[in-house]
Amino acid sequence: MILKADRKIVGIGTDIEQISRFRDKPFDENDRFYKKLFTENEIEYCLRMKDPYPSFTARFCAKEAIWKALSGVVSIAWHDLELLNNENGKPFVRIISENSEKMTVLRRYDIFVSLSHNRENAIAYVIIQE
Repeated sequence: MILKADRKIVGIGTDIEQISRFRDKPFDENDRFYKKLFTENEIEYCLRMKDPYPSFTARFCAKEAIWKALSGVVSIAWHDLELLNNENGKPFVRIISENSEKMTVLRRYDIFVSLSHNRENAIAYVIIQE
């Protein structure tokens, strides 16, 4: 997916969070918390990592950034979309809303996402184009 010069940018969002917010809630003791925020695919991906918490935090940041970018356009819930990675490791957003009206609106947009983290923080940057 490539930004297209002839298409309107609907929104831009960013979010940064401390990884300790998730590390302080170990998955094994807080699975209900994680299942509220993340899809099964996201949870499986993160738990494959030696340290899953930077990945959880980055995905949380991405969902927050998307919510900010779509503010006033469409309301989204945690499970309306999921952050996955292609075969090269590049993150992408898959729309999975069970609400058909919301799904129709969200499918009109291309969502570009960038994730990063260091030892303490994770960040996501999102551009949404119509």
